[in-house]
Amino acid sequence: MKTENRSRKTRRTALCGILSAVSVAIIYIAVITDLFSYTGLCVAALIVLFVKVEYGMGAAVSVYGVVSVLSLLILPDKSAAVIYAAIAGLYPLFKSYFDMIRPAALRWISKLAAANGIAAAIYFVGRALFFPDAESPLLVAATFVLFSAVFVICDLLFDKLTLIYTLKYRSVLKRRGIL
Repeated sequence: MKTENRSRKTRRTALCGILSAVSVAIIYIAVITDLFSYTGLCVAALIVLFVKVEYGMGAAVSVYGVVSVLSLLILPDKSAAVIYAAIAGLYPLFKSYFDMIRPAALRWISKLAAANGIAAAIYFVGRALFFPDAESPLLVAATFVLFSAVFVICDLLFDKLTLIYTLKYRSVLKRRGIL
């Protein structure tokens, strides 16, 4: 019995390590190609969500932490690493808590307020430290509107992909001994 439990923990640790490495690789490739940098952040966040669904909050926090630290150390574009650490990788950890808020309008207001608040903090700190020249207020507003739209799409995508995973693929991965 102890051997079986130890084997399960070893498998979980190994899979979380592999998924962390895959996340960093996805973000790195996305950043250096400069074509899909934000898509790479969303895919890496989806991996954190997968780990949370499968192994719980502790394992998901570990994957998030490892990917955040490695991204900050390795990525040539530190802004992508900061966005992952502050928003993209962090959101899957708290998504289930936001999803418990009723009614739906209050849930969406809370999600968007949290995401835009963090994005605004990143923007203003980055601007104060690195880019003191003022930008067009219209451009900043358009950026936040687009960020909100992408955030909503990602949230809906996370819901659908989690449902598809739990209903269709989870049992297949368990039968094959991957999980």
